[in-house]
Amino acid sequence: MNYRRKSQCPHCGNKRLRKKHVYLRQVRHELIGLRQSFLHFKAYKFYCQPCHRYFNQQFPGIGPYQRTTEKVRAQVFHLHSKGMSQKDLAHDLQCGKSTIERWYHQGYLRQNAELESMNIPSVRNRATRLLFVIWLNIKSLTLFPVNHRPPSQIIFIN
Repeated sequence: MNYRRKSQCPHCGNKRLRKKHVYLRQVRHELIGLRQSFLHFKAYKFYCQPCHRYFNQQFPGIGPYQRTTEKVRAQVFHLHSKGMSQKDLAHDLQCGKSTIERWYHQGYLRQNAELESMNIPSVRNRATRLLFVIWLNIKSLTLFPVNHRPPSQIIFIN
């Protein structure tokens, strides 16, 4: 696989770089059915001439020092949320249960951060809280006043 985007120094942002070393990188990618897939590609170690620092090439969707893509981690989070056990996921991915648990926890934190970043008005006192219903849609979190939903669908917030 070839990656053609021009690299830049993560320290100073300069694009005046010199290739110092080439190495092959193997990264675990999404499951296809229940079979693993791997990405094999060349990566470079660069030398930044203006700031005199060395660094390895970074790729979108793959964190530094990671051997898996973000898609694998999202897929593990989704499968474990749907009820697939850590043991079965670890067997399918040929990794440890603690790795699956860590990926799930990171996915949970990422999803929680996304929900907290949504622009939802804060409700301060108890009387005002009773006027709102949290209606969790599959696609987004939206707030509706109580009088727009039947009483069986009202959720009171403590």
